[in-house]
Amino acid sequence: CVAVIASSLGGYITGRLRHGWDDVHADERYFRDTAHGLTTWAFATLLTVSVLAGAGTHLLASASTGAIPAAGAGAAQAASPNDVYVDRLLRSNTQNPNASPADARAELSRALAPISRRGGQVSQDDRAYMAQVVAARTGLSQDEAQKRVDATIAQAKDAADKARKAALAASIWAAIALLAGALAAAIAAAEGGKMRNSRWYET
Repeated sequence: CVAVIASSLGGYITGRLRHGWDDVHADERYFRDTAHGLTTWAFATLLTVSVLAGAGTHLLASASTGAIPAAGAGAAQAASPNDVYVDRLLRSNTQNPNASPADARAELSRALAPISRRGGQVSQDDRAYMAQVVAARTGLSQDEAQKRVDATIAQAKDAADKARKAALAASIWAAIALLAGALAAAIAAAEGGKMRNSRWYET
């Protein structure tokens, strides 16, 4: 709604402040006004995207230079897609009691990573290993730990599916808002140009 109002205002001002074009046919004036309105909308859209992209780049640069060192380190460790395969190579059938809880959490997070992808699944071997880790950390039996792992994976998968659907809906509404803003800017520019050339304005 805000984007449509802003586009309408920008288009109207564009049409109202142009030259009179008294020697131009009415149809040609209408075409020029709508084209100017669309140009104004396109410029404002590109400017907004540039500002948002610059802000996002600045935030990412701040995180990578140590503004958030803990998060940056965790992201760097999970950056490689081969990490999950390395984890599988180094797995042991006996749990190390001296293992760091943070390392265990990071390893389980990498095992859950396929859920974030559309159609991604956690393999049965990974599920079994996760149940072993959970049983060792919580004192649950193997069966109870396996049930907890399966339930958690189902919840995480459902949350990921909902997030993807929400992102898709947001993208669709953003596209609709952009098209509505373009149409509003063109119509408002035509109305502003029409008022610019009206007899009431000239007198």
